[in-house]
Amino acid sequence: MPKCTTGYDIYLVTNKHVLQNKDNSSKNEVRLLFNSIDNKQQVFRPLKLVEGNPSLPIWTGHTDSIVDIAIIKLNDLQLSGVIYDYFKSDKEAFNAEEFKKNVSEGDDVDILGFPYGFIGAGYKKYVILKNGVVSRIQDLFEEKSIDFLVDAFIFPGNSGSPVILRPKSGHKTKSNSQYKLIGVAKGHRYFDDAIVGKEVMGLCIVESVNRIFEAIERTEKVKGENDLEIMNK
Repeated sequence: MPKCTTGYDIYLVTNKHVLQNKDNSSKNEVRLLFNSIDNKQQVFRPLKLVEGNPSLPIWTGHTDSIVDIAIIKLNDLQLSGVIYDYFKSDKEAFNAEEFKKNVSEGDDVDILGFPYGFIGAGYKKYVILKNGVVSRIQDLFEEKSIDFLVDAFIFPGNSGSPVILRPKSGHKTKSNSQYKLIGVAKGHRYFDDAIVGKEVMGLCIVESVNRIFEAIERTEKVKGENDLEIMNK
């Protein structure tokens, strides 16, 4: 796909489970929803998940089958005539070293998304912001876990929602002067009890920004190769 005129390659980041099986369905597409550039109406952009001959998915999954991240590279045509923004990898997201150095339990985060498909007014759409706190992340840094936990309720529709570290300062905490992307939501943590059954614990499971960059790097390496098996794991 052509490089965007912004000077950045722009990627749509979501979860594998959002796209899996859709590329084998009769429609094999998703719809991207934007506000029009005059900010007066909504704009739907259909996006085929399979194209070419032989038919191959346009999305790439993280090479680790248990990491729930999928990447689609976007171009100027898909983004023309609409309002959009993106996280700049060199300014608004931590690299691996910064991530480990600047994020810890107790840090405040924002989660952006559309829980239960709630998108508000009919003529244009605004994202829903939810607040949370990093609940457990040391397991990730010690490589005992592939993800981390945020104390926040999320709902269907929040899959792939960006998780953003809020600015913080203080002599007892590590300082961070601006908002930074630290991951994407992928699901709930459940409490399974033989008597009361399965209940949501109010903990959001998050794939880290490190995994996002790994998946993007893999997207650039694959470049349309027949990688269907790994993409759909």
